[in-house]
Amino acid sequence: MKKILMVNYYLVVMGWCLILNGLDVLGMSLVAIGVAIMFANRKNSNFWRLLAVTLLSYSLVSFFLFRSSIPYYFPRLNYFLFLVCLDNALLNERLVYFKNEVLYYISGSILVIFLISTFLIRILPDELYSMFTKDNLLLMIGFIFLPYLFTPLTNILFRLVQDSHMNNLIHIDKLKRE
Repeated sequence: MKKILMVNYYLVVMGWCLILNGLDVLGMSLVAIGVAIMFANRKNSNFWRLLAVTLLSYSLVSFFLFRSSIPYYFPRLNYFLFLVCLDNALLNERLVYFKNEVLYYISGSILVIFLISTFLIRILPDELYSMFTKDNLLLMIGFIFLPYLFTPLTNILFRLVQDSHMNNLIHIDKLKRE
């Protein structure tokens, strides 16, 4: 199961590299292959949850995308981001089966890379971004990393709330017995 996850992450990373270098169709094809792999290896997926996560995440991403000038530089990015949101929703269906330690490792790795990228963009001089501004570049970094950060974090938070709720029920049950 972890190998499929790693293959999916590598395909998405290569897809991002290709789309940022102007090879839109090839980049979307790699992410579509990742989606197909995740879809073929799904277990007990809830179709409505999959659809809801895809549409909610895509609506959030497109809200920020169309309020920036990024589509001027990457006109097919909205199609690519839809595939990324679908891939992320399929990934959410898989991460339910992972242990918390694996989810901590995944989310920690993505968070560190996101923070390092953000820091590097902030320290570079403004003159390097005359047309494609720093704000747009920061937004692109957010499009790249944040969807894949929110998925494991959501699963971790859901488990923490669920465990807390179960502990409260156990505590209440013990109080009733006494």
